[in-house]
Amino acid sequence: LERQSREQYERETREREEAERIRVEALHEEARSYGIDPTGVSPSDVATLIHEKINAIKKQELVLLRQRAMELRAGDPNLIRYGYSAEKLKELIKEKEEGQ
Repeated sequence: LERQSREQYERETREREEAERIRVEALHEEARSYGIDPTGVSPSDVATLIHEKINAIKKQELVLLRQRAMELRAGDPNLIRYGYSAEKLKELIKEKEEGQ
């Protein structure tokens, strides 16, 4: 009984370690897809770096959408600068471009 209990504990430990290895491997693969080198970085820091990169990409997209909307005069200039979401800007740009 004691041996079975120990074997079960060891098996569960191996399964947890394997699941964690797979999770970290997937996290590293995602990091590389964003141009982040995960070598020597803790998994939580890798996740933070990925999050920061995604936010930077979204901010850059919003800047470009705002510029395009201003060029087209699509919507209220004050809302273009400060109020519209990226989705709303895309919609306004599309409407304006289709209307031309």
